[in-house]
Order: sequence, then C-alpha cells, then structure tokens
Amino acid sequence: MTRVGKKPIDQTDPAAMRLVELFKSPEGKRALWRAVAEEAIILYALALIFAFVYHRSLVWGLDPESVGVLIGFGGLVSLSWINLEYVGWGMRTWIQREASRDTREVGAAQVRSQYRTP
Repeated sequence: MTRVGKKPIDQTDPAAMRLVELFKSPEGKRALWRAVAEEAIILYALALIFAFVYHRSLVWGLDPESVGVLIGFGGLVSLSWINLEYVGWGMRTWIQREASRDTREVGAAQVRSQYRTP
C-alpha cells in the first residue's frame, strides 16, 4: 500500500488497476493525441481568424516580455485543457466499462441463482 497525499492507495485494487491500464493502453494514447490535435486545431483557427481580422494593423515587432507572458499563459491554458480532456475521457470510459462489468456480474449472479437446485 502506498500513500498519495493523505489517502492510501491500494495497488491490488482491480478497478484502480484497470483504470491505470486504460490510460497506458494504445486507446489511451490515441485519446491523448486526439486531445492534443483538437487543441492545436482550435488555436490555429483562432490565430487565423485574428490574423484575417487584423491583417492591416498587425505589427510584427513585439516586446519580448509580453511574448513570454503570452506564451507562458497560453501554454498553461493549453496543458490544462489537454489534461482535462484526457482525464475526462479516461474517467468516462472507465466508468462505462465498470458499469457494464457490474451489470454482467449481477446478471450472471441472477442466472446462477435461477438454476440452483434447492
């Protein structure tokens, strides 16, 4: 048993291990790449719209300090967005799979109980 923060994490918990495996799977990696691609497309579209609207007034001489702040803030927002999308996908997928697993187990228990001889 390990501790993360103040809560103990049991590494033998099968549900938690399935969640870890989901994030490590090729499906999880595809979801991460999909989140990155969506973010890149959104940012590129915003940049194109901005450049089109302000094409006559764009000045390419920028103060290095303001560029650094914009890049830092943009990077933070982008990483947060990607993280939220990726973790959200993982949790939704895991919950759906756990719910279907529980339903199958409950259904199997009901079938077994129907065919038990007294």
